Amino acid sequence: QKERTVAYVRTFLRQPDEDFSPEENEVRQVVAEFLKNVEDQKPENSDSDYFSQRELEWKKQDHNSKIQWENKKEIERKSGDQEFIQLCQRIMSDAMEVTRVCVDVQDKQRQNLLKHVKSALSNDVQSHKLWQMLIMQVTHERAIWHDKEFFPTSWQLDRTEGPCRVRCRLQRCHLDIDEKFFIPEYKKTQTNIIPLSYLFDEPVGEPSSKNVYHIFNTTDTICFLYRCKSIMPSRKVPGEILIGEKRVYFVGEESDTNVNTAQFFLDDEDITSISWLFQEIREILRRRYALKDNALEIFLTNGRTFLLAFETTKDRETVYKELLGKELPNLITTTENVADLTQRWQNGELTNFAYLTELNKQSCRSFNDLMQYPVFPLVLAEYKCDVLDLTDVSVYRDLSKPIAVQNPKRVPKYQETYRSLQEQYDISKKLDPMNCIPPYHYGSHYSNSGTVLHFLVRLVPFTKMFLTYQDKQFDVPDRTFHAIETTWNLSSFASAPDVKELIPEFFFLPEFLLNSEGFDFGIRQNGERVMDVRLPSWACSDPRLFTLIHRQALESDVVSCRINKWIDLVFGFKQEGQAAIDAINVFHPSTYVGGIDENRLHDPVQRKAVQTMIETYGQTPARLFSEPHPDKKRIGLDHYSSWSGTFGDTDYSLKTPIERTQRGLLHVDIPSPVTTVYGIKWGQYIGSPAYAKPVVCWSDSFPTPVARLVSFPHSNLFILPPNSTHVIVTRTRNRTMHIVWSAVLSWSHVDDIIRIWDTKKGTMIGFKENMNFHKITCCAVSDQCKSLWVGSSTGCFHVWQTRYDRNNECGLEVLGRRIRLQGHEASITCVEISEAFSIVVTGSEDGTAIIWDLNRLCYIRSLSGHSSSVSVVCISPTSGDIVTVCHTGNNTSELRLWSVNGRLIKKIVCQETITCATFSRAAEGVSVNAVAAGLVNGVVRLWNTWTLEHIADIKDEACQLPIVSLEYSHTSLHLFTVDSHGTVRAWGRSERAYKPRILSSIH
Repeated sequence: QKERTVAYVRTFLRQPDEDFSPEENEVRQVVAEFLKNVEDQKPENSDSDYFSQRELEWKKQDHNSKIQWENKKEIERKSGDQEFIQLCQRIMSDAMEVTRVCVDVQDKQRQNLLKHVKSALSNDVQSHKLWQMLIMQVTHERAIWHDKEFFPTSWQLDRTEGPCRVRCRLQRCHLDIDEKFFIPEYKKTQTNIIPLSYLFDEPVGEPSSKNVYHIFNTTDTICFLYRCKSIMPSRKVPGEILIGEKRVYFVGEESDTNVNTAQFFLDDEDITSISWLFQEIREILRRRYALKDNALEIFLTNGRTFLLAFETTKDRETVYKELLGKELPNLITTTENVADLTQRWQNGELTNFAYLTELNKQSCRSFNDLMQYPVFPLVLAEYKCDVLDLTDVSVYRDLSKPIAVQNPKRVPKYQETYRSLQEQYDISKKLDPMNCIPPYHYGSHYSNSGTVLHFLVRLVPFTKMFLTYQDKQFDVPDRTFHAIETTWNLSSFASAPDVKELIPEFFFLPEFLLNSEGFDFGIRQNGERVMDVRLPSWACSDPRLFTLIHRQALESDVVSCRINKWIDLVFGFKQEGQAAIDAINVFHPSTYVGGIDENRLHDPVQRKAVQTMIETYGQTPARLFSEPHPDKKRIGLDHYSSWSGTFGDTDYSLKTPIERTQRGLLHVDIPSPVTTVYGIKWGQYIGSPAYAKPVVCWSDSFPTPVARLVSFPHSNLFILPPNSTHVIVTRTRNRTMHIVWSAVLSWSHVDDIIRIWDTKKGTMIGFKENMNFHKITCCAVSDQCKSLWVGSSTGCFHVWQTRYDRNNECGLEVLGRRIRLQGHEASITCVEISEAFSIVVTGSEDGTAIIWDLNRLCYIRSLSGHSSSVSVVCISPTSGDIVTVCHTGNNTSELRLWSVNGRLIKKIVCQETITCATFSRAAEGVSVNAVAAGLVNGVVRLWNTWTLEHIADIKDEACQLPIVSLEYSHTSLHLFTVDSHGTVRAWGRSERAYKPRILSSIH
């Protein structure tokens, strides 16, 4: 060991001095002196070789020891690191657990706070909603707190759709239009606020809170959210669609400052946020918006529709699949394709109006988008004659040609326009292929927002939209829509830029032709003030008569044989390509999908210009047919009246005159309902002048009194005892109705309990106790059991929202609180519900009838002028027209016919007492329907619904007992009557064996 130490010291001393500090070198000197003093004691083997060998051995030993030491230290380090990691993990785990507990506690507190806030706001909103309903119920014109200063007297179009998607109802509104736009005598003195409006000045009434109105008024849990825009006729509202467990919501992101509090609490449908239940969804259809396949339109069972546009097609599809994944009990899953619709139209199952409505729907046309508004043909070309012959081909436009080239002299002009633009296009394509525009015949379009507003300028809310469109002013008086004849002249030959086709309202909505609000459209150059639209003389200055005749013209045999040619132009193969060029039917490229590719334009100015063109020029409907549209099959003479004439190169004239036969066709010796029009189709229904004389084809007697008959499709018939009404739930699959549940609801029992009798189980179950302590006078249940209406002797109506529940003992479940509707001043005598038009009409001993809104459960208007109690009310299932009956003394009755909007059409006095009434159900346009009334002498008397002129009497000579109820079958080919002795008869065209299926009988 000594030798080893000396060897190490010598090695230490041999190192260069510069490797050490001065202090260290001093130490080295001391060691060297010490070593020199002891050097006399040398080891025995002190030669250099010996020491060199020993040094190598020592180095090796040292190296091995160092490795062992390092290995040991590495093991110790790893062990320490592992312990440290485990310690850190334990600390992290403990910290995470502490954090989780803290977060859970905090989240629970936050949730409690949010629930408290939501509950408070929900209660606040619910309170405001109840106040809203209460104010609406007690301040309308028949209520106890009515104030003319606050109650709205103006009317706007209600966007609720009826049969064939017609929107013919009006709703009350406050006009938010400057006084300068009214004729002096029409200027309003009302304020645009509602009574007790200060109740809504709190935050819930603020516009920013309106957007969350529906969200905070529910306990629903939101599961899905996506960005989109709600497209409405007046504006586009960006926001979000939210899908919960029970409802779908749209919440606009911007406060709606354009909607005042009054309109909001009048339930204006333009509110930026809205919600609907899953069971309210009837259809969900893919749509286009701004020529992009990126939108959805949702159709509800109450007749309302909503158009939502998304950023991309992928976003739309995501929402579409999410909605279809929900339980939608009323969703129509078997939507007809175009081929099925065409086949039904060819077979005469669809009228021309219904078929065109469906084609518009299939081609993405929507009432919610003015740029894609449904388009209908301008069919008539004759507006000067005093008598219109609908069998004369010459009174119609040529449907095989666009409206702009009805006059052959205009053809060269448009062809030259196309040729000139083609030359420019060929040159531009070589110089700048990215910015060249393909040629076209027309720089304008037959349907766009300007066209729609031009026609609907007299109808609120389109008046305000028109003012916005026209920079806050009406158009020049001579350009304002003022005459039907002028519209034809401008579109067909007088004005090159004017190529307008029509909108659906020309065939069912007379109100848009009237300047009911007194807007000041100015005075034309000829000194004539622009007021109501000037009608052709054959319409007798009657807008309603004009729409009825116009609808008949659309359904005429001439149009039926040629409408397929117009479909080729608008929806078919003549939209684009060489066929469109040959037909002179090419419009500006910005009106077609892919006509101008925005994505290829890098210049933002050009992109903006293209977007503006898409938003203003118009949009061509989606193409539905790639081949020529087939002709309509020649339907048998039962379907059409006789007519003759030629059109184009086809001869459609009947070769032999038709004589009046037992089959009762429309002939020249059958009078027209109006003297100014020839060729009107009376249609097929019992009692029609164009139909066979009716005979009794089935009868049966019941020992217990029968009070009412109610018919359903497929010959189903309810036979009801006094003080009862029908309850029925149906589902439709493949256009076939299936009855899910049927029952009879009865009242006036000794214990005053409303009961339900299940027709299948044959059991009677107590449903609801009468807690009002007033006598129940009548009841009605809406279709699909959505609501129960109970009338009382006090003149009040009590309404409960209900639904069918198969697990419920009585089958009917009451939802929510009772709603009390006040308006009548005496006992309720009768009630009629029209699900098709979403209205309820009630009659009373006070001599008035009231129209109520079935969706909003609120007052609409009164039908007054009756000299005594209103004993009968009924509603047309095809037009919405209303009949009321009152007795005038001396066993006579007065029958009044009203439009769906409460305009009195005509009244007549019947010399016999009318005990009941109903409407025939034949399709509008191909028929002149009838009002059928049962008389006290056993006669059924019919009047036409156009002019209330008498048509016919139907009577069984063997019976002179009072008719207590009558009802047409759904096809109108049978008429059911029941007399006071309980004998039910079915009237048909022949004595061929027939028996209806009785859903309920007297028990």
